[in-house]
Amino acid sequence: MKFLAVAAAVAGLTACHGGQKGQGACCKDGEKAECCQKGDGACCQQAEGPCCQKAKSGCCQKAGEDCWKEAKPACCQQAEGACCKPMSFDQIVATRRSVRSYDGTKTITKEQVCEVLAAAQEAPSWINYEPTKYYVAMSPDKIAAVKEAVGRNKDRLDGVSALIVSTFERSKSGFVDGVQRDPIGDIWGGHDCGLSTAFLILKARAMGFDTLIMGGRDADALRATFSIPENETVMAVIALGYRKDEPQRPPRRPFDEVVKFF
Repeated sequence: MKFLAVAAAVAGLTACHGGQKGQGACCKDGEKAECCQKGDGACCQQAEGPCCQKAKSGCCQKAGEDCWKEAKPACCQQAEGACCKPMSFDQIVATRRSVRSYDGTKTITKEQVCEVLAAAQEAPSWINYEPTKYYVAMSPDKIAAVKEAVGRNKDRLDGVSALIVSTFERSKSGFVDGVQRDPIGDIWGGHDCGLSTAFLILKARAMGFDTLIMGGRDADALRATFSIPENETVMAVIALGYRKDEPQRPPRRPFDEVVKFF
């Protein structure tokens, strides 16, 4: 037994050699040895605490696919296995916020925006009519044009990667073969657009992104900017980017006020 204990201690020191060389910031007391096996001292030193605490912010933007740029690739790959686990649905919901301050040093690619919007397209709709459409501003001139159309929210959008305008086609949801089948008619189109947008913002959060849904907008200006057809109702502008600060969770109404069981 004494021999086994000594052997285990030696193995721990060997695994943590890289971290110890960097003043032991990562491998103190043998913590997260697997993360430090291939990492050098500088990487482990910056990671701090439980080895990956700081690395999470960059390494986990897409469940570890986007490696922490300041870290050595080997260390980041190890960090992915050690602590970059995909968020659970409950974590996605709990960490989603309406973000009003964005980090312009981080950008979201067109491919990533497409992934977010593909998830939005999975939302249910009246007879699967899919009345919701999205118009995406990513070029500087289009982003500037959309900013001018959102009133006081303009000053909250520095650093966004994209501004997405949502619309819905009228006379689809709530209608069958062009004939209104429900008393609320096109309100169903707004309902379906809201469902799609909910999928969008949750998928965005799952990928490490943040959003802000803005209802205050100049619909006519947006229609002109994107040549939106007259048969579409302009609903909202959705900001997409990375949070700059950690927003606080606003209070919610008491559960019993919004849910009734019978």
